[in-house]
Amino acid sequence: IEESWSLLFDPRQQPGPFLLLDSYREMIGAALAYRGHSLNSTDVRDLKASRDLLLAVKRRALGFEGSVGCVERVAAGQAVAAIAYNGDAVKRMADAPDTRFFVPREGSEIWVDNLAIPTRAPHRDLALQFLNYILLPKVGARQSNFSRYATPNAAAKPLVNPADLNNPVIYPPPEIMRRLQFTEELGVQSRLYDEVWTVVKSR
Repeated sequence: IEESWSLLFDPRQQPGPFLLLDSYREMIGAALAYRGHSLNSTDVRDLKASRDLLLAVKRRALGFEGSVGCVERVAAGQAVAAIAYNGDAVKRMADAPDTRFFVPREGSEIWVDNLAIPTRAPHRDLALQFLNYILLPKVGARQSNFSRYATPNAAAKPLVNPADLNNPVIYPPPEIMRRLQFTEELGVQSRLYDEVWTVVKSR
């Protein structure tokens, strides 16, 4: 199997029934990456081409699902391919060892979940205590071991399950990391993505 977005976007490469992820930045980003563009492009031509590509692939897909739904339906044999987050895929792959996860060669998204304290939080001291607790190495490792997502907490890594630390789906090697991009906050330009997604979901 070619590790490419072409498995979904090129009808000639389609391996069988497949699902799309119900998340607009990921799906528009996938279409942009497939065509060789940044996941954060605000070029109207790039976004229109991505819209048309997504409309075409939507007609061949089983539909849109959340990440967990995607991996569950693949595991149930209802689809042979889907877009899903790596942590959800890893958890499901334990029960379906013949399932593969890959980052397409054209590139994909990387992200970090964050916690923040609102400026006017009524219990700021309590919130800081909670953040300090979450940052304890043993707590960070426990979160990572449970969720099967990588931890950015360097102090927690020695306590993470060694099998997970050595799993390239959870901790991708440098050559995979180079393919990944953070999705940026685009400000007023975000409306361009909203417009594309509205058309894709409504037609």
